[in-house]
Amino acid sequence: MTGDSERGVVVQELVKFDVISTMCDVMQTSDEDFVKIVLECFDILSNYKEFYENRAAILAVQAMLRLCYCINKSLKDLTLLEKLVQSIWDVLVRSLKLNVNLDTDCIFQQVVFFVKNLNLQNLPKNKLKFAAATILNIVLQKQAVLDENTDVEMIIDICHNALKSMIQIFKYNDDDDIILIAADTLCSTCASSSRFCLMQDVKEQSQVELKTCEKKDDLEIYVYDTMMDILIPYIKTANLSRIDLNGFYRNFIFCLNNMYQMKNCNKDNLSNHLTNNGYLKHFLYLTTKISENLRRSICILLSRVLSILGKTAFSIETEKLANSLHQSLLELPKDSSKWSEASKKDGTTLIILLYYHFLGTQECDVVSLESLVARIMILPKSMPISDLILKPLWLIFAAASLSQPHPNLIYQYENAVNRLTSILQHSEVSEYYTHHIDLLRYCLKCPNISPDLLKSVLNLWLIESDGDIKPLIFCCDKIVQHLLIVIHGGYPKPIVDAAVKGLRHLMQIVKDDEQLTDQVANIMWRILPDILASYHSDDVVHVETALELANNIRPSTIPVAFVIRSAYNIINIILKKNVDLTFMTLILSQAYILLEAAMSCKSFEVIEAYINNLWLLKQLYQYGFSKQRSELSTASIKLLTFIIYCQKESSVQCQKPLTIQIKNLVELLTYARESPGCIINGIQFICKLLTSNDDGSAVILQNIATDVDDMYLINLYEIHHTIHAQGHPLTQDIICQSLVTLLRFCNDKAAKLMSYLCTVMSTYDLIFSTQHPSCHFVEFVTTWLHYRKANCNDIPWNPKALFKTPFDEVLDKLKEYLKILNNKGMKDDYLILKISLSAFE
Repeated sequence: MTGDSERGVVVQELVKFDVISTMCDVMQTSDEDFVKIVLECFDILSNYKEFYENRAAILAVQAMLRLCYCINKSLKDLTLLEKLVQSIWDVLVRSLKLNVNLDTDCIFQQVVFFVKNLNLQNLPKNKLKFAAATILNIVLQKQAVLDENTDVEMIIDICHNALKSMIQIFKYNDDDDIILIAADTLCSTCASSSRFCLMQDVKEQSQVELKTCEKKDDLEIYVYDTMMDILIPYIKTANLSRIDLNGFYRNFIFCLNNMYQMKNCNKDNLSNHLTNNGYLKHFLYLTTKISENLRRSICILLSRVLSILGKTAFSIETEKLANSLHQSLLELPKDSSKWSEASKKDGTTLIILLYYHFLGTQECDVVSLESLVARIMILPKSMPISDLILKPLWLIFAAASLSQPHPNLIYQYENAVNRLTSILQHSEVSEYYTHHIDLLRYCLKCPNISPDLLKSVLNLWLIESDGDIKPLIFCCDKIVQHLLIVIHGGYPKPIVDAAVKGLRHLMQIVKDDEQLTDQVANIMWRILPDILASYHSDDVVHVETALELANNIRPSTIPVAFVIRSAYNIINIILKKNVDLTFMTLILSQAYILLEAAMSCKSFEVIEAYINNLWLLKQLYQYGFSKQRSELSTASIKLLTFIIYCQKESSVQCQKPLTIQIKNLVELLTYARESPGCIINGIQFICKLLTSNDDGSAVILQNIATDVDDMYLINLYEIHHTIHAQGHPLTQDIICQSLVTLLRFCNDKAAKLMSYLCTVMSTYDLIFSTQHPSCHFVEFVTTWLHYRKANCNDIPWNPKALFKTPFDEVLDKLKEYLKILNNKGMKDDYLILKISLSAFE
């Protein structure tokens, strides 16, 4: 007999006359050869539906399970055990393929105990592990209810062991075929385990033992982790053509749907994980290739995923959204080529799905831009539009537009842009905004987007990104201009705060890009006057941030009118005496930069504004000569020094100068001795002040008229020497320069002190302590020798004298320095010092 129908009749007769039952009874007491013959018969019979009638198949499985148990217990031949397990697997798996109703209730306990006793993790062969796990999975998935005597904890432990065994094979085997079978079996085990857990959730309402609940929770978490970490990433790229696709996806979808009902499942993470791995599109296309039942299961799953993703994005309730999406997914054409046409008419669910697929994968290729244009053109102009429609449509349209090299060539594209822009302008943009760079890129690049809509979108980006503007730097001009306009004022505080952070991000971005720096600086400096004009003492953050940027970058060219406006605004801010030291330091630094910029343009309006405002000069004095040294005092002294210098360069006259006493200079250096930066600025200020003209100068030194003034001059000279003895070589050079200035000043204004200043021991100490004579050191020494010669009657050293005077020893030391200067190639300094020393020979 060769026909299937004829064989089916034979099988039916064998079942009818209890031949199967007899075979099962005999095989329990027969030898191995007879058992193998029976198994071969079962292998043939299990291919026919008739075998599953009158419990014949169940009797066969029960008999094989009993025999397996005996063989496993007695540790007999493993080969026969493999054959028995394989035969059980054949019967159960073929019952699924034949779609027959196999009542497994009566074998459930037997299967559970059998798999437990096998101990999957210790089995030597993978094939046996796969078969045993599959047998367990089939009976678990078929079991409708559990007997009261069922050992739930034992089943949970078995499921755990089965999962661990499959994971171990999956992770550590190097055979692709074995890995694929392990993944298939693992997926089936996750499906059956998740179903069993849900059955326990129902029972928990009637007070299941705490330990059982805890074990069940652990199994749920283990299934969740396995799906998240292993199966979901693997399946998206695996070649599944070598396994039963329908069976595999049935288990995969079944398990995922179960997970959305489990208590110990992070549904947000699961939804995002599926989305980021491209499963929305994958499942969508899968609905066109599978059976109707599986298609319905996928539609349920997709509706659950999308409703979870959309619970914060859309105003509709999650459950209501899921129901709506499910119905729409079922109505979607099974022919994917018709989806674009469907999206033209409504296609809301399809666009929502593509919206989240794009957010997860950056892919936007399921429906055409032409379809999206057609969809936008049927949007109502005057009626409110649901965020379910407009929010995903806006982003997908933007992304699709960017993917096209010439979107304007598409029929009615510009009309669609204009209609969408008009609708959004008359709506609350935040309801339809999606925080995605492509939406910003589209709005920044599209010429049809109105300025108001662009401003709204940029503000939303700033708030959502907490001021991160790095992704937007491709459109630097618009971004910088918008940031500065926002901090200029008139915007809500959260937006201003975000813009401030954006400017600080910008400082880091542009610091290594010369071209970008100039571009940003050009915009910054043109808007700076308006930002400074918006200053209010109770809120300086926006001005402070703008100053941080402006103080660090300068444009290659800037119209002087902007510099002058900023300078006048800076003066007004200084005179308001803000107590924020950091802010005022930035203000004074900007005042310095503005003066420098104006002078470089040969404009003297800024220096004139500074020197003819006595209140400004007094405020700078107050900051600069404060006993508490700070960056503010340093910045103030630096600005005063530069004012003196610029006035001399410009010849602008001052009507009401700031007068400083010699004791103030002593105090300045005394306070500054703790900080090298303060010292350098203080010394430079003293040098400029002592060399300025009294007539018309903005800052002048009060005349040296009393003995007290003389004492302060001597103290000032001594402090210079003290700082020199403690200082860095750079500070020592500046000290030497200042000492030259001080000697010349005293020679002009306090000549009676010269004999004393030229003979003080501190000068000897300075000369002896110098290790590396510099040009500035030589200048000081030669100046000092000049005034020494003019004011002191030194007697040349007599070789017959018993000892040398300190001055004689200094001269000897200076002669040693001549050799050092000559060896270092400092010929000019060598000659100058040699000539000065010759005057004492």
